[in-house]
Amino acid sequence: MKFTILIFFSLCSTISWCQTIDSTFIEQYVIGTKYRTDTSTFLPSYTFTNDKGDSTLLSEYKGKILYVNIWSTYCGACIAEFPHQEQLLNRLKKIHLDTTIIFININIEDSKRNWKKALQKYHPVGVNLHSSDESLYDNWKIPSLPCHILISKTGYLLGLKVARPDAADIDWILYCSTKGINLIEAIWRAFNQNKLMEKYKSSSVFTDKEYADWWNDTIDARVEYYMWSKKMYKKS
Repeated sequence: MKFTILIFFSLCSTISWCQTIDSTFIEQYVIGTKYRTDTSTFLPSYTFTNDKGDSTLLSEYKGKILYVNIWSTYCGACIAEFPHQEQLLNRLKKIHLDTTIIFININIEDSKRNWKKALQKYHPVGVNLHSSDESLYDNWKIPSLPCHILISKTGYLLGLKVARPDAADIDWILYCSTKGINLIEAIWRAFNQNKLMEKYKSSSVFTDKEYADWWNDTIDARVEYYMWSKKMYKKS
């Protein structure tokens, strides 16, 4: 276990909340631009086409946390995320959250033909939807692609431009979304606990019991992903 912790700390110190991210950064660029505190913001409704050719609405998935990925085939970064998305789903399965959280991939700008060809080539996990209505950009305030949106079980907006599938904090963010924990609170909790990790190089110093339990339940899967991603980057 000590070896596992040390490996993951090397990951944490470079891409998570540790050495390069301070409280000012979180205030200005994380909380201020991504997550919401109100429970009254709902995205304008759109009708999408699923991969079977049927019309569907996001409201049909009410009762689940929706991790929505807006993508297009012209976006290389979007395509590159699909394997990481599959790895994220595998980690959620290990803590039995894969039935609580639904991945929704919404393709825009492509023709339906090109979209279906891309599905056959890249096999993105989750529910695959298509929209040819580019007003979605403005009405959903999508700044660029890929864009990830988090929606609550009751349909209101939890976060816009939230962490991507390859981000170090996405596992904790998704966990907290299923527990009804305010995501801004969740970010500060992770920041404070990881500052302790940075200082003492051990998870035994965590003072947040829920965070400590989550960490211990998921550390092996996250380290496994870290090793997988290193191999992926070497190939690219």
